[in-house]
Amino acid sequence: MSSNADALALPQTILNGFGLLAVFVAVIALGAERIRRVREYDKGHETTKQALVGCFSNKPVSALGSLMGRHAPVLKVPSIAGLIETADRGLWTSTTLDHMPEIHPELTWVPLYESVFDDLVPILPQLPDSWKTSYSTARVFDKLKSTRTHLKHRSVFADSRRHLLQDGDLVKSVRRLPGTAKSSKDQGKGLARVKATWLVGKKPCIPVTREEFVALSLMMGMPITKSHDGHYSGIGAYGLSIDLAHTEAIWKLSLVKGSRIPRHAPSMGSGYTSLMAKHLACGSIPFAESADWIRSVYVTDEVLTAVKNGLCIMDTRAYGGPSLEFLRRLPGDKAVDAYYGLAKEHENHETGSILDAGAKPVGEWARLVAGIAFGGLVPQADQNVIEAVRFTVGGNVDGCVQNLEYLVDALHSGSPEGKNIFGERVAERTEAKGHIYVNYNYPSSDKNPRDAASTFARYTNLLEHVVARSEKPLVSNTALPSRAFADDGTDLESGLKLPTANDDTQTAKGTAINDPVSDQPSDHVFESTVALLDATYRAAVKNRKIQAEGEKWWHLQPDQRTTLSPEEHKLVKEDLGDSLEIIREALSYGNKIPLEHASIIVRCILAAWADTVPQIDVMEHVPVRTDPSGFGSGAGMISMDAFPSVMALS
Repeated sequence: MSSNADALALPQTILNGFGLLAVFVAVIALGAERIRRVREYDKGHETTKQALVGCFSNKPVSALGSLMGRHAPVLKVPSIAGLIETADRGLWTSTTLDHMPEIHPELTWVPLYESVFDDLVPILPQLPDSWKTSYSTARVFDKLKSTRTHLKHRSVFADSRRHLLQDGDLVKSVRRLPGTAKSSKDQGKGLARVKATWLVGKKPCIPVTREEFVALSLMMGMPITKSHDGHYSGIGAYGLSIDLAHTEAIWKLSLVKGSRIPRHAPSMGSGYTSLMAKHLACGSIPFAESADWIRSVYVTDEVLTAVKNGLCIMDTRAYGGPSLEFLRRLPGDKAVDAYYGLAKEHENHETGSILDAGAKPVGEWARLVAGIAFGGLVPQADQNVIEAVRFTVGGNVDGCVQNLEYLVDALHSGSPEGKNIFGERVAERTEAKGHIYVNYNYPSSDKNPRDAASTFARYTNLLEHVVARSEKPLVSNTALPSRAFADDGTDLESGLKLPTANDDTQTAKGTAINDPVSDQPSDHVFESTVALLDATYRAAVKNRKIQAEGEKWWHLQPDQRTTLSPEEHKLVKEDLGDSLEIIREALSYGNKIPLEHASIIVRCILAAWADTVPQIDVMEHVPVRTDPSGFGSGAGMISMDAFPSVMALS
């Protein structure tokens, strides 16, 4: 009896085991199905996939959490306005775009954001606490600091540039404006300006306003055209392009960076700032800043005429114009305080003075123009700005563009073997010289931002190498060569007072910008350039007056005639290409470049920029240009209100 029971026990046990196993498998299957369904309906689950969202991926919800019905949090990232505010402070420049990898992922905003954040990692201690301690940004910085393998492509350029800076082959020459660099408000600005992403087709997209879209387009040197089917598109600098189309009941914005032809290859310079890209496109030239304001000269037709006549520009409360209102609508770190009034001719001020509302000097025209070379060589600009710079710089620009490229090649050839100070493109064309035809002229008869951006990036690269090799002035405690200063730093000629360490015109680190005792190489070259441009500007004003007098000049008394000195005549008629050729022939590896030569090179860079930069027109209400054939052959155009009020950057 017991033997029969024992015989039945074993099969019964096996059956019970299979039953328990079946129950266990069923529970597992039900749990897995529960997890699958929870994640399927979890709108934030896609944001946990690092392959899709990169460094911005959310922490995945555990299986137990999904079983309990928990969802991933909504992904929050800094807005485009926040990125622009960060760029306005010079924390990242167009070089970030230049060194960005090609964009072919599902989410086109991820490479852009990763590139910006990656450039901020080395200066993380300098960022405001509110920018780096929030969950939305802290986790990104932690990921970038722990591994950079996915950014290897751009790290090659960043590492090469860092070594050139450390070795003294380049000196960063993007200058902050004189005045208080530190903003009075950091909370809720910059990287602290976060937005929740939208899910469009289960993909996290960044909501973008029309103002943010336009600011990003200007930063990328990108005029926008409208096709006959209602789509908007733009082709800009560094291989970047934008497509804006209405699909799935929403305006979807895509950013693409494709391959680049050899002459558009990346350079090693600092590029230009978003502040300059916005202002110069809108006809405004910044010259100073305070805790809350960017002060600029808005170059209206009347201001341009006043500049050519040597009159003073002053602050005014009158309506400026549509492009100024356009500028004020764009996102920025500080508000715009534009100067576009005209001082009375009889007021006793120096030629080119910029005056506040009380007629006190607050800036100089030559200093304002010189600043464009130090972070403002943008790939598109307003026509009045271009004309004002061309007039100020003066000289004959024929041969200037070609000789600038010859100078770049000469400096590369004289550098130690293996050092690509100007990037791979210059190294390759220098090796090819004498074997195949190398075109040193502006590479296109059709002015467009693509060619302009690569050319001007090389000019900035050239400037930074020239600064690195420039000699110190004989007298290092004068901020303006050939000028006399009082003990308090006041220019005895113009009445301008230079900022000192005790003034309220200090950088965020507490060092006065344009300090009279500054020993920075870029300051020496900048001030030498200011002195040269002041001389060229005064000579140009005199020459214009002589031309205006015309035949009357011969009937005036000798003491009433406007005349040019031999030096002024040389500045007006100087062949800039020949000047560059003389400088190139005087180069000797290992020797310093005289400040006089350095300032001439900067003058030639500005002349070449003004001669070749494409024109852009910006308006608030004018319809967008609908004829794509006009792109490049004339002025590009961007109209604010022609774009949708909000769109999704995928």
